[in-house]
Amino acid sequence: MNQVNLVGRLGQDPETSNGACKFSISTNDGTKEKPKTNWHNIVAFGNMGEILQKYLSKGSQIGINGRLDYNTYEDKKYTSVIVNRFTFVGGKKDDDLDF
Repeated sequence: MNQVNLVGRLGQDPETSNGACKFSISTNDGTKEKPKTNWHNIVAFGNMGEILQKYLSKGSQIGINGRLDYNTYEDKKYTSVIVNRFTFVGGKKDDDLDF
């Protein structure tokens, strides 16, 4: 089974190229005293990609259900999450928000 569930915030506005909507989200790990931020590359295709492109921007919070995809480009390996489903979780980041 290849399934990933993430909730995070966009690090930049989504970009569309070759029919794919691409963006990255950050998730937090670790403890309050020693936080760790992880970045995940997200890709959505078709109608789903169009919806995400239209309604998301930097700082938006989203829940993603998808699958891992591995690619190699110029001898570098990349991991992406291909979106199966998504949920709009919240608005833009509030400076006082702690999650």
